[in-house]
Amino acid sequence: MTKTRGRGRPPVTTREAVEDVAMTLFEQRGIENTTVVDIAEACEMSKTSFFRYFSSKNEILWGPFETMVQRMDETLRTMPEDRPIMEALREVIRDQVEIEAQRAEAWIRRFKFQNTEEQRPLSLVNWGRWEGVVLEFVRERSHAPDRNLIPFTVAGALRGAMRAFLRNWGLSGNTDVTNLLPDFDEQLDPVFSGLAVYVGRIPNGRV
Repeated sequence: MTKTRGRGRPPVTTREAVEDVAMTLFEQRGIENTTVVDIAEACEMSKTSFFRYFSSKNEILWGPFETMVQRMDETLRTMPEDRPIMEALREVIRDQVEIEAQRAEAWIRRFKFQNTEEQRPLSLVNWGRWEGVVLEFVRERSHAPDRNLIPFTVAGALRGAMRAFLRNWGLSGNTDVTNLLPDFDEQLDPVFSGLAVYVGRIPNGRV
C-alpha cells in the first residue's frame, strides 16, 4: 500500500490527476478491490481531500458521462423550434463525441470499465438517462401523442447505435481520434436518416 504523505499540499492537485491515479489502481486491482482510501493514499492525500474532487469512486467512471448527458440536454433545449428533430439530435450527439474525444485515452479507459459486468447496473442507469434526454426531446418537438411509440423507438434505437459505435471504437485499443468523426458520419448518418422517416410518421408531428 502506498504510504500517505503528512500534512501539507498533496502532489496530486487536479481532478484529472486523481482520475489517472484511480484508473491505474482499477486496472491493477479491479474496481471492487480498490477503495476510496486506496485512491487517496496513492494520491498522497487524505480521504477528505479526495471527496473535494469526487463524491465516490464510481463518479470517477461515470461523472464525465453524467456531465455529457446534462450538456446534451441543455443544448437540445436551446435548439430552434423549426430545426428538424433528427438533424438537431445528430448535431448535438456528434458534438458530444467530439468533446469527449479531446481526452481520448481517459475516455477509453473509463469506457472499458463501464462495459464490465460489475458496472452493468450503473451502465443501465446512466444510459437510461441518455435515452431519456433523447426521448423527451423527440416527444416535445414532434408533439407526439402520449401513447405514440415512435419517440420511444427513436430513443432506444439511437442508444443502441451509439453504444455499438462507441464499443467498437473504444474497445479496439486505438486512441487515434483522427477518423472518429468520419466513422461517426459513415456509420451513424444512415441511422439518423432512417429514424427521420419514422419521426415523420408521428401524427401531427414534425421531422
